[in-house]
Amino acid sequence: MSIKPIFAKQIYDGLKGYELRRKLFPILEGDRIILYETSPVKSITGEFIAGKVKELDSNEVVDLIRRGVLRGCSELDVPYVTGKRKVLVIEVKSPKVFKRPLSLDSIREIIKSFHPPRSYAIIRNEELIRVVERLAYETC
Repeated sequence: MSIKPIFAKQIYDGLKGYELRRKLFPILEGDRIILYETSPVKSITGEFIAGKVKELDSNEVVDLIRRGVLRGCSELDVPYVTGKRKVLVIEVKSPKVFKRPLSLDSIREIIKSFHPPRSYAIIRNEELIRVVERLAYETC
């Protein structure tokens, strides 16, 4: 999942309890979400486990934000979700920062044609998965 560095930091620091996505995609509770931080970081830096996952009407999401139900989401998120039919609300569980980020250049050594996802990508490349696994099990 591509994410801006500021939001990744909030996830890793335990401040952001929910990730909001305008693009709906198949995700289940318990799925492992690997975070690719966008520019200027341009690296896979960590992960979290998806808690409860809901597709909600944008108006409902705005209401939950304003009532403080979605920890880590604020009025700054309202323009992002406003006007969309459905919004994917992903509860963040067990965030983990990798000891060594996997840079875009390093990823491209494994997958020559790799382009960071605009929102998300399902990883099926076994070599990349092994590298991410190795990073995931190193302690910070």
